[in-house]
Amino acid sequence: MLRAASFAGASAFMTSSPLIAKLSQSDAGAFDFSIISATLFAELAKLAFSLGALLALGALRRHAHGGSVLRALRSLCPLSPLAFGKYSVPSLVYALNNNLVLHILTLISPTLFQVFACLKTIMTGALMHCTGMKRLSPLQVAAVSLLACAVFIVSADPGTSCAASASSDSPLRDATGEGDRTTTGDAARGHAQRNVLIGLSLTLVANGLSTLGGVCCEWLLKEPTQRPLSLHWQNAQIYVWGSVINAAALLLGEACGGVRGGALLRGYSAAAWCLVANNAAVGLCTSAVLKLQDNVARVFAHGVAMVGTLALSVILFHQALSPRVVAAIWVVGASGFIFHSSSSNELNSERAQGSARRSVSVAAEPSHAWAANLQDDRMLASASQSAARADDVAVQFGPARLL
Repeated sequence: MLRAASFAGASAFMTSSPLIAKLSQSDAGAFDFSIISATLFAELAKLAFSLGALLALGALRRHAHGGSVLRALRSLCPLSPLAFGKYSVPSLVYALNNNLVLHILTLISPTLFQVFACLKTIMTGALMHCTGMKRLSPLQVAAVSLLACAVFIVSADPGTSCAASASSDSPLRDATGEGDRTTTGDAARGHAQRNVLIGLSLTLVANGLSTLGGVCCEWLLKEPTQRPLSLHWQNAQIYVWGSVINAAALLLGEACGGVRGGALLRGYSAAAWCLVANNAAVGLCTSAVLKLQDNVARVFAHGVAMVGTLALSVILFHQALSPRVVAAIWVVGASGFIFHSSSSNELNSERAQGSARRSVSVAAEPSHAWAANLQDDRMLASASQSAARADDVAVQFGPARLL
């Protein structure tokens, strides 16, 4: 149940994230607020949620076992400087990725971003396969290949690439009159094509960062420890680093003089705060997916989000659906079904093998007991024989015989 809920939550919030980002932009297609500050607020929101969950768990443990809440929190939150330092690696990678994604959404449409973000499935599968974290079966490789085909199908659609990124209210079109409409149209198309090229290039970089951060984060969340660690405690350590890194970047980036006056909250609208809350929810659900499942499930949640974003873009932004886009949606659905069917078969096979091993061990217990009893009988017989020989020696070489 938790696995399905975390996957559904991650897919839903990933679907809405680029759409809310687009709605929070100005008419010129830019953000009125600081991108780094939005990422910082999202990290602080995730940290507050994790600390609140830890306090709730501490109160429940105190109620069940007695003692103080502080003592319960100490048992829930073992602090190791080495382990805490390790969490800085995915935090730094995710800080770069989260800020880069918001910059990308000022260049390309949410649909195009989600489509090319699915390429991280290939990167994640290849990295996990090479590092030995997860070996992909032939069916899973075929599913990933189908997903790549869906990405290229959509990217080859001219209506999705250029028209989606150049909006009808582009400032290049509004700044000129009727006499320059042809020249303005050419300039707008050239500007849109440059934005698409830059945006797609940055999307590939973001995919690489997301893949690296996800693999590092999964390894840390599942790292063997002396006792199981709470996910909220692990998240809190990650978000502490994320808050520190983004705060440092904000202080260095704001005109080399830090944040002054109300600059930190300047330009925030209701949509901007919704974006912060949504990005925080994405991070929390993603960490649950990594803890309960793996990175491949995380990137397939992006595949589901691509379909959802495209469907909502049709409603919100009146984006037309071409046959290529419909075919791509169908291919994404088929690849997801194949991949998760293969994963379910592997899981059922592992469970069956585990049950068979347990049955064999239970069946072998009587024979092991019989063998142990037989060995004990043999040892007793050998001990009796040794005692008898000792008596014979004592009789033959005892004091009476020596005399």
